[in-house]
Amino acid sequence: MSHKLLIKDIKNKNFKPIYFLHGEEPYYIDIITKTILENCLEEHEKGFNQSIIYGKNADPLTLINELKSFPMGSEKRLVVLKEAQYFSKLEALCPYLEN
Repeated sequence: MSHKLLIKDIKNKNFKPIYFLHGEEPYYIDIITKTILENCLEEHEKGFNQSIIYGKNADPLTLINELKSFPMGSEKRLVVLKEAQYFSKLEALCPYLEN
């Protein structure tokens, strides 16, 4: 899927359960991530329902707990793992992602 179609879907609130963004062009990853952060949750929902975790500091158990937690006062919850290339236990997420 092209980045333009992906951004259009996100702006139209047509979200997928998981986005795995990678590639040689960090510009597109940053634009798509910014679009998700701006459109997924309303401003008043972000305090309890949005988590941004950085790969260098991420603990697999903590990340999985964030992913499994239910939204509070919202229909959805957003968890963003930035700089995932530094997350050394990516395979630990496979059982969760497969589910």
